[in-house]
Amino acid sequence: MAGHGRDGPRPRRLPQGARPPGRRRRGRGARVPRGAAAGDKPLAYYALREELRAQLAAHPNATVVVTGHSLGGALAAIFPALLAFHGEQDILDRLQAVVTYGQPRVGDQAFTDFVRAGVPVEPLRVVYRYDVVPRVPFDAPPVAEFVHGGTCVYFDGWYDGRAIAAGEDVPNPNYFDPRYLLSMYGNAWGDLFKGAFLWAKEGKDYREGACVAALPRHRAARARRR
Repeated sequence: MAGHGRDGPRPRRLPQGARPPGRRRRGRGARVPRGAAAGDKPLAYYALREELRAQLAAHPNATVVVTGHSLGGALAAIFPALLAFHGEQDILDRLQAVVTYGQPRVGDQAFTDFVRAGVPVEPLRVVYRYDVVPRVPFDAPPVAEFVHGGTCVYFDGWYDGRAIAAGEDVPNPNYFDPRYLLSMYGNAWGDLFKGAFLWAKEGKDYREGACVAALPRHRAARARRR
C-alpha cells in the first residue's frame, strides 16, 4: 500500500447520481453503513481496510508493506495505528514493514508509545538531509509536542545513510535553528553541483539529460500561463 504526497493523483469523481460501491441509501429506520462519514462520503480508512482484507483472503501467502511519501507518509504512519486501535490483529499479523519517506510528525509521545505497543513492526522513516517536511509540526514543548517514532534512516552527503536510534531525531529537528543556516544553504548548493556530475562517480544512468535541463523553463512557462 502506497500513499502519495499532495502532488499525487486526485481521486476520480463519481458520475452524477452514482454512489460508492457497497453503500446503502439512507432513510428512516435505515442503518448507516460502518465507515460512513458526514455528507454521505466514505472514509478512506474503511475502504482501504476492507480491500486489504479481501486481498489477503485471496492471497493467503501475501504480506503487507505500508509506505508513502510526504503527506502519504503521514497517512502510512497513521494507518497501522488505526488497525491496532480497531483490533485488526488478522491484518497486523501479516504486516511486514512500514516505511515512509519525508514523513511529517503525526502524533505526540502517547501516540508513539501506542504504536510501539500495538504495531508488530518497527516503523522505518527515511529522511534526506535538511528536508523541511520531516521537521514539522514542531517538537517544541510546551507549545508543540509532536514527536517522531520508529527508526530513522538519515541520508547525508553522497547519499550515505545512517540509522538514528528510536527516541532521537535528525540534525536541526525544527528546521529554523540559525546555527544550521550555513550548513543548510551550503549543502543545498553542493547537492545541485554534485547532482550534475553524479554520473562521473555512479555511472551513465545518472547523467542529466536535455529534458531535465529544460525542466525549470517548462515550469516557468506553466506558471506564466496560470
